[in-house]
Amino acid sequence: MRKAISLLLCLVLIGLTAGCMAQDAPKSASASAEPSASAEPTPTATPSTQDASLDLISDVLLQSEAFSIRLLQNGVAADTSGNTVFSPLGVSAALAALYLGSAGETAEELRALAGFTAEAEDVLSALASFSSDATGTQLVISDRYSLSDSYVQALSAAGMRCVSASLGSAEGTGQLNAAAALYSQAFADAFETTTPSESLLVLTGSAPSLAFDTPFPALERFQGLFESPDGLVPCDFLYSEGDLPYYEDERVQICAVPMDGGQTELLLILPKGDSMSDTLELLGQYGGDWIGADDLQAYPVRLTLPALSLTQNASLLENLLSMGLSLPFNQTAADFSPMLAESFPLSLSGFYTLTELNISETGINHDGQAPQEANFNSSEAGADMLLDRPFLLALRSKSSGAPLLLAWINTPKSAL
Repeated sequence: MRKAISLLLCLVLIGLTAGCMAQDAPKSASASAEPSASAEPTPTATPSTQDASLDLISDVLLQSEAFSIRLLQNGVAADTSGNTVFSPLGVSAALAALYLGSAGETAEELRALAGFTAEAEDVLSALASFSSDATGTQLVISDRYSLSDSYVQALSAAGMRCVSASLGSAEGTGQLNAAAALYSQAFADAFETTTPSESLLVLTGSAPSLAFDTPFPALERFQGLFESPDGLVPCDFLYSEGDLPYYEDERVQICAVPMDGGQTELLLILPKGDSMSDTLELLGQYGGDWIGADDLQAYPVRLTLPALSLTQNASLLENLLSMGLSLPFNQTAADFSPMLAESFPLSLSGFYTLTELNISETGINHDGQAPQEANFNSSEAGADMLLDRPFLLALRSKSSGAPLLLAWINTPKSAL
């Protein structure tokens, strides 16, 4: 990702100064070289330099990536049979919003967890340099409290939303579901109830709609078995072949599928660990390099991936607690006085990430028309990539390398 960001910053600097202005085969599985280091729901996370410096944007993206890898590793270890899916920019934006609205040791815990090195206002400014849809963050606070005008304005400027709700009542549950439905109507009933003890909730969401640039013909769909941790699961598979950005070594296969006219790419990452413990170790050691891989070379690939149908409302509370965040959840010790118009005890009650991820022949959450067939010129040359077991999926901006969505797929189907 560092290489991609450096290139992006150079291009932006050239544009500001001006005022307007060979395909090689990939390394084989026996090669010793490793992918180089690099690397919400929107496909257009394009930085602007008006409100944040280029160095600050670069730093925040790198911090978001590093934290996301740790969160992904934690989530996969904690739930060995379910899927771990979230928006890295969304979670980072939520932590930045809480960081801005906290003080003392509470603020320090949030800063340390996220890895922020700048002040909260500067982190939010960097995140605001991207399309507001890239963060998709909402703070839902009990109507027993009043947020300060300056705090609400700061979050609004960063593309975030504050919601006052009657938590603990049917009306409050409806207000919470209305906030969730802004990501997708699939979340209109994501929450069944709220309790009076809930006071401050964070929602991040991702439901991107993107079309494949690479054809996945409808007639190539077939039924097979996906090797989930809980056993074999019947699953439909999609198939395509052609010259695609690709990388392989003794640890991993990586293939990038272009989307949205080349603005975004779906990165499919298949670790070669022999066990879940091996996979977790590989994720921790190489996950950042894989997600940020920018040395993929066009190569003939025969790609088979499962048709996914995922609608997920996941609480990150236990994950954050196990990663060392405790004071924000402590009713007596949390200090969120900077976000309040009047100082009252307030603690974080929940941290939710809502994701809709449906992959079909036409793309991600996309209702377009898929080609019925394609004239593939199959040959023995090239690489086979069969995603019939747990794998890592990353949706990233082509221009900045920013990861817009991360997902560890243990099973091809899940519902609320």
